Amino acid sequence: MRGKEYYSEEGIPIRTSIILCGSLIVTLAGCNSISSTEERPVAGQEDPSHSESHPGNDQPPAISSGQKSALEDQKLLTPEEVIQATKKQLHTTVPVQLPKSMDISVDHHLTAETSSRSNEYTIQFIEMNEPVPINNDALKNEEANVAVLRGMKYNSMSTAAKQINYQDHSDSEGEAVDLGFGIKGYKDAGAGSQFIGWNEGRWSLAMRALTEQGDDLEAEAKKVVQYLEKHTLPVPHEAGMVMLDISKTGGEHVQRVAWQENNAVYEIETPKGYMEALKIAVSIQQNH
Repeated sequence: MRGKEYYSEEGIPIRTSIILCGSLIVTLAGCNSISSTEERPVAGQEDPSHSESHPGNDQPPAISSGQKSALEDQKLLTPEEVIQATKKQLHTTVPVQLPKSMDISVDHHLTAETSSRSNEYTIQFIEMNEPVPINNDALKNEEANVAVLRGMKYNSMSTAAKQINYQDHSDSEGEAVDLGFGIKGYKDAGAGSQFIGWNEGRWSLAMRALTEQGDDLEAEAKKVVQYLEKHTLPVPHEAGMVMLDISKTGGEHVQRVAWQENNAVYEIETPKGYMEALKIAVSIQQNH
């Protein structure tokens, strides 16, 4: 399709591609705004002005202020910027808690799908091979392969406390093991699995492995204790729980961290390794 011709003050013909403008319109239309006045942020998009050729003219064609604004809106967002942009998509009375950053795979792009109501919100963080806008329709069938973050508000602190599976592991009849730094864990086994649980402050922590993994469980638990000696989890009011799974089987294992903040409960779930779950929780504390 031939574009319209315009002329600069020097009389040089400038051709503006209608196809380029059309592609911008299609891209922006895929953002599915919550309201007519609010555009969803774009998790990443190549600037079309970098790829357009200018035959016979060393100077790029003039770009209107409207085109400049559209191109700027489609700049590639960093993972940190994507995380902060998700907050603008939430409409809830629950105080939102987000990490400062998240680890993603090399050459991948972070995006998210969000949902919210007055008393709860959910953010599914997804890494993609290509940049995809937050809440784009292309994410409908994608799994949250980075993490899911939830916040839920209850009618009372007592109801919120019931959502946390806090355990005092010193009451366990399991074998006591030294995890270092003055922390004692309690080891138990059953149904082809072995478990170790311990407490740190207001947190209850438990880790699972297969029976045949032998001493791996104790060694990995010691790594957690060592990590938390230098990194701080969010401070629960009143309790928090960590459930980690290192069993070596074919399927994915969801790592879960949850804590109470008065009458609200916050959850982190990730299909990645247990250390990623802890890093996200620590990052939320740093951003709090």
